[in-house]
Amino acid sequence: MKYRNERVADLRHLLRMTQGELAASVEMNASYLSKIENDQRVLTKDIVTKLALRHRIPTSFFLTADPIDNFAAPTFRKKASSTVKESRYVEVLQKLAMRLFHIASLDTDYTKWTSPVADNVTDPEEAAKQAREFFGLGPTDAVRNVTRLLERNGAGVITNLSPATIEEVSLNHHGITRPSAQDDRPLVALFDSGRGDVNRLTTAHELGHLIFDAQGERIETRAQEARAFRFGGAFLLPQEVAREWISHDLPLSGYLAIKAQYGISVSAAIRRGKDLGLIDHDRYRSLMIQHSTRGWRHNEPGNVEPETALLVPQALRHAWPTNTVPSAATATGIPARLISEWSGLPESSTPSPQRDENPGVISLADARAKRAA
Repeated sequence: MKYRNERVADLRHLLRMTQGELAASVEMNASYLSKIENDQRVLTKDIVTKLALRHRIPTSFFLTADPIDNFAAPTFRKKASSTVKESRYVEVLQKLAMRLFHIASLDTDYTKWTSPVADNVTDPEEAAKQAREFFGLGPTDAVRNVTRLLERNGAGVITNLSPATIEEVSLNHHGITRPSAQDDRPLVALFDSGRGDVNRLTTAHELGHLIFDAQGERIETRAQEARAFRFGGAFLLPQEVAREWISHDLPLSGYLAIKAQYGISVSAAIRRGKDLGLIDHDRYRSLMIQHSTRGWRHNEPGNVEPETALLVPQALRHAWPTNTVPSAATATGIPARLISEWSGLPESSTPSPQRDENPGVISLADARAKRAA
């Protein structure tokens, strides 16, 4: 039984500590801890036990292998003001969440992920059109629930990756994925913005990353994010709709009707108009100034209900029907408090009466057949 030295660094980033702080927490020498992280010293059972007891993590945290290797770099939708410390914390959270969903879903008969877009498509407008067709949407149909579409196609979604107690992380980050051609059970993780319209665009944005970035293509980060953002806007507000609704003369209040119908924020709809050339740069700037002046940046009128993720908790209950969260924590090495936070299941679980025989997230094929019936 060999413990994984790299998990010491994962724990440190998870706890948002320096090497000195983590070493002091278990009365160790900081330089010795550094050598463990750098694979220059053996990570012993005694050190693992001390770290696990002190920081309330299962000892399997240092043992459990990640099911997929060679992931692409994580793709973030985040603000420029986010710090390196925050990003490292987010990356570890997302890596743990991916491990949890992948291990749980291996024990299910749920649908494996299939890209809804042909591999050679790189244009976000064409990709959005193909994705909408794949999901059975007409050219002008509103996407009623982005989360459910992803889940029916085999992707897990977590809507609150970072605990609410660490507010600055949720303020600076919107979503994260780690696309990989090897991963047929990918995970999209969000940071709860408190706004359904923002979360919907973030989910669609991360779908864009799953489509475009799984092959590990080298592309500049800003261009990568711009492409995913353009895809997300096109997925929620297709060209046919935008051209019918948006014009140079449409006032700011007129965008509220678009938001009500298509679940996309006013600011994103304005940007969509600019991207499609329906409004020029001056009109775009004027509308965004009005948007900011009215205080809409953080509190737009028009409520869009948040979407609820179902697949992750269903997969956990299916994989570990008895004492779900504690059993999952032992099997995956992930702290029970995080599993509970992500799944909405109680940290101390009671035995489930039976496995989910008729899960709320049905396959995309079944959904299409039901609509056609």
